[in-house]
Amino acid sequence: MNKGFDFGQLQYGELVGIRSLSHEVKFLEDNQMVHTCLIKTDLMVDIVVRSSLVRTYAKCNSFEYAIQLFDEMSDKDIACLNMVISCYHQSGKFEEALRYFGMMRRYGFELDSVIITTAISSCVRLFNLERGREIHKELINSGFWLDSFVSSALVDMYGECGHLEMTIEVFEQMPKKFVVAWNSMITGYGFKGDCFSCIQLFKRMYNEGVKPTLTTLSSILIFMNLFLPGLLQSSVCYSSHYSIRLHQLLR
Repeated sequence: MNKGFDFGQLQYGELVGIRSLSHEVKFLEDNQMVHTCLIKTDLMVDIVVRSSLVRTYAKCNSFEYAIQLFDEMSDKDIACLNMVISCYHQSGKFEEALRYFGMMRRYGFELDSVIITTAISSCVRLFNLERGREIHKELINSGFWLDSFVSSALVDMYGECGHLEMTIEVFEQMPKKFVVAWNSMITGYGFKGDCFSCIQLFKRMYNEGVKPTLTTLSSILIFMNLFLPGLLQSSVCYSSHYSIRLHQLLR
């Protein structure tokens, strides 16, 4: 980059080009060089520029710079906050992801299904059912839990945390049941050692036209082998027609 270049001369369209380029740079030093050049101009007061830098640092996993810039912003940008939360989650810093999710609520930002599912997933990774239930309660009040992606995340959370009753309750109230929700239900029953319910749910899944995934089938087989090792062979003999269906699904 030409150090003598006058960034103050740039028009908005040219700035957008620099923003696009900055998102693709792979090394932190390159981002810092762009940042340093911008500091020398009046462009850093532009919310668009600051937001772009926050997202760029976040994508480079340089959270310290991203958070510092974000905290200095007088007008918090929801896109930046979403990016920060997602990056914390992807890097395994689930506590931080939840902390900034709480910040969204304090600032009054409107939530979307993507960031909500990220927060719920963070609760699952931390086995923090209490925090997850708090989020669930907020979603009930707002009606957001009816979103199929959000409700699928809730089913997964309660299933992973061993709260079978709530897993069933949320699952049965879902307006549209994605295969991931069926898998979570099967896992929930399996964690309780209820393999018969796993099988019944699998049959219901098939009858409702939901095609199981390899995760579905492997979960059932694993739980049957763990808790009812003799059932696997007998269940195959139980219905040759159903075993043919299972074989077709595995293909």
